[in-house]
Amino acid sequence: MTQGIWHRRIVHDLVFEIEGTGWHAPEIRDNTGYRWTGPGRFSTLRIPSPDSAGRGELHLLAPAGMRPPPTELFLNGTRLATQRRETGTLTILDFAWSEPTIAGQPKAEFWLDVSGLRQQPFQSGQFRSVGIAATCLILEPAATAGTEREHGPALLAGRRFLDQHLGFRTGPLRLALRGGGAELRLENLAIGSRAIPALTLALRPDLPELILTLPETPPLRCTPAAAGLAITPDPGLAERLRIARLLGELPTLFGRWLDDATRGSGGAPALAIIAPCRTSLAEFARAAERDLAASLTGEADPFAALLSGGSGP
Repeated sequence: MTQGIWHRRIVHDLVFEIEGTGWHAPEIRDNTGYRWTGPGRFSTLRIPSPDSAGRGELHLLAPAGMRPPPTELFLNGTRLATQRRETGTLTILDFAWSEPTIAGQPKAEFWLDVSGLRQQPFQSGQFRSVGIAATCLILEPAATAGTEREHGPALLAGRRFLDQHLGFRTGPLRLALRGGGAELRLENLAIGSRAIPALTLALRPDLPELILTLPETPPLRCTPAAAGLAITPDPGLAERLRIARLLGELPTLFGRWLDDATRGSGGAPALAIIAPCRTSLAEFARAAERDLAASLTGEADPFAALLSGGSGP
């Protein structure tokens, strides 16, 4: 695995409350706490994102000497190369991640795709479907960015601006996979004072390109750029701020959709399709963050643009 000087070690004990789906209730055996994945082969786990590249370990129990089945691990849609090692009753999956995999994302979203399930006796003679028994996830970021300490006042001001003028509310995301891409639909969307009854986004990860369509309006074509977002035709400052706010929320909305779509499912989703969609959405979210920063610090007054009721296309 990647060599270097490693700093802090963050341990996420899976006995405690977790964010994600595809897990059974926690259990304890021989003073060791763990959770089985199941009842399907696909599980999600979200934790606060590390602030740099790094390496990690997923610790698995091997009850009754049974080796855990092969498991594929993804981070924010990127498949991670893993190495398996055995130590006592534990099987440890070692992995590493790069800076682009987690850059600009508040949550590290892990996907576990377990190749083999088995039926295990449970309560009162019942059976349940289980995959792997995970005890903890350990992360070791290579460095600490220190952004909060260095830019704390600016971050607080920016968050206050977003909350007051670009507050975000929407119903559930609806997603349909189409020919290597995805169509995303949001209803009852509100960004600040702007209410949007329905909005459709067509995502093409292979370009990457995202086409945003509101009812009875020409579509907007969005692509990530070094300075933020390239949007054609130009929607104006107020709508650009709203679009950037929307795109910044897409990875979170996608995660909620994924949980709902796979909760209680007997199989994994089409990872070959959704993984590129997830990484593309992260790229748009990072570009949206750059675009918001550029808009808020540019010559034009974003407050005036929003308070004047500037409407979009």
